[in-house]
Amino acid sequence: MKDENNGAIMTEFVGRTKMYAVRVDCKKNTKKAKDIKNNVVSRMITFDDHMRCLNEEMTQNDSPSILYTI
Repeated sequence: MKDENNGAIMTEFVGRTKMYAVRVDCKKNTKKAKDIKNNVVSRMITFDDHMRCLNEEMTQNDSPSILYTI
């Protein structure tokens, strides 16, 4: 089994269908989303967006041509 955190302790995990975010001690947050461009995920979607999405349905519009649901 692969250790994606290289031995660091995972403090929070938020997951949903095709999307997840992980907070790890002493490292950057890891955010993954299927069918959304990598630069949008890294620059526009925060860990707190994932947390809010867990409690309610959210839709964000980055530009007129890109619409995604978190």
